[in-house]
Amino acid sequence: MRWVLNKYPCCSIPLSVSISPFTAPHGFHGVFISSGASVGGRCVIFQDVTIGSVTTNGSRHPGAPRIGDNCVIGSGARVIGGITVGDGCRIGANCVVCEDVPPNSTVVLEKPRVLVRNNPMRNGHSSWSEYESR
Repeated sequence: MRWVLNKYPCCSIPLSVSISPFTAPHGFHGVFISSGASVGGRCVIFQDVTIGSVTTNGSRHPGAPRIGDNCVIGSGARVIGGITVGDGCRIGANCVVCEDVPPNSTVVLEKPRVLVRNNPMRNGHSSWSEYESR
């Protein structure tokens, strides 16, 4: 795993025996795995995923996550705290998981809300030079 840290400086994966080899289909860009976390075998972890510890006093789930075998963690997902994600789970893109997940479960986000406006919105953007001159 040491080559991961040299090749992908935008990731942080500790050299730990509790992290089994996993597949990263989009590379290791933005992947953060906290020290103390465990990742089971045959997992798939997409880009921009955080598997992070909670060390704040009084937290409901202090510690680092334990990810079971054969799990898929979608792009942008956050798995936080001393929780367990059971074997065979799927964590959807951009989900924030801070509670235990039973084996063979899928975690998804709520349906997005659509906000309809009566007046057109101004969706242009300013260049940095315009922004700095304000």
